[in-house]
Amino acid sequence: MATNTTLNLLVIDSDQLYAEHLVSLLSTYYSDINLGFLDAKSELLRSLRHQWDVLLFGRAYDMTFTDVVGIVQEQNIDLPLICLDMDASSSAG
Repeated sequence: MATNTTLNLLVIDSDQLYAEHLVSLLSTYYSDINLGFLDAKSELLRSLRHQWDVLLFGRAYDMTFTDVVGIVQEQNIDLPLICLDMDASSSAG
């Protein structure tokens, strides 16, 4: 059921394998996924120079989701942000 669309996905997480797993799940719905992956604040500032469709936040070494929201707002960027609460999902099972 793949479509002919491209997703520009920016993932903030300390585990690159997690980001790659997300891409494999989303590849059913998108013909092409451009993945940006980072885990540090300095990398986020550089990455925001590019066009992204959505930003997914998992875990980062030196910032929280609140930090990310503040940085995106300071840069005046219209970007959907999703926080993936790893602790809640891991304690559900």
